[in-house]
Amino acid sequence: MKDQFMDEYSTIFKVIEKTPLFSALSKEETKEMLSLMTLKNYKKGEIIFEQDSSPNNIYIIENGIVKLFHKKDEVDFDIGTFTTGNCFGEVALIGILPYVGTAVAMSELSVLQFSKMSLHKLSKTNIVLFNKFILNISREVCRRLYLIDKHLVKALEENSKLSNSI
Repeated sequence: MKDQFMDEYSTIFKVIEKTPLFSALSKEETKEMLSLMTLKNYKKGEIIFEQDSSPNNIYIIENGIVKLFHKKDEVDFDIGTFTTGNCFGEVALIGILPYVGTAVAMSELSVLQFSKMSLHKLSKTNIVLFNKFILNISREVCRRLYLIDKHLVKALEENSKLSNSI
């Protein structure tokens, strides 16, 4: 990424250093991570990735809104909405499974993309930073798994109440 984006006072630098995947990194480590990313712009309605496609990137929203949904039998199920500073795609990037949903730009959108190739390069050039980044991804995955568990418990409780009332 160009040096103008790595200036610690730039909008992109300010967004990324507040993002959970990067918040524990030093300014120098953040700059190194930025050097491995590309900035991509999407128009409203443009697809970022499609359900069941092979994962290639982690996305960090620099500006805009993304909706993630899963399509089943022609019905769209809302998985989540992401805004400035949020990350998405990290679970799929470190795994081997395809994307569980489709990501669509809901507004004009700027995202930083961190690719599988960049992750591999980081593992070869800076193992300490690579380990920190993987730990941060693991923490984010655990946080999301916790939220999914809470939703599952709530759904099971509601289902149990419905069953008991019949």
